Amino acid sequence: MKPYKFVKHDIPALEDLRGTDTYRLFDNRHKLSREEKDRLFRDLQTNSYSRMGIPLLGWMFPFHDVLRTFLVKLRHYGWCEVYAPDRTSIRSYYGYKVLRIVLLDKQAA
Repeated sequence: MKPYKFVKHDIPALEDLRGTDTYRLFDNRHKLSREEKDRLFRDLQTNSYSRMGIPLLGWMFPFHDVLRTFLVKLRHYGWCEVYAPDRTSIRSYYGYKVLRIVLLDKQAA
């Protein structure tokens, strides 16, 4: 899937975003390092537009093909469904608050 425009107003061309971290993350999404997986999960958790994509200047960068579905039990919060590249990125983001992580889908990592 390619990045798509999700706003109605004028936005910069997709080629103008080639130097950004999000664009580089999207280009290398099948060969992510540990730091890039942690950054991807952090960016997914801190945006309010999409659970499986990162918005940038009116463009949505979807990461459906590299994310897996997990059920996570958090201390003082309960169970929540999250999309993440792996369990390690969930643990590095939430830290000691994670009590349990369950993989919901069986697709290959």
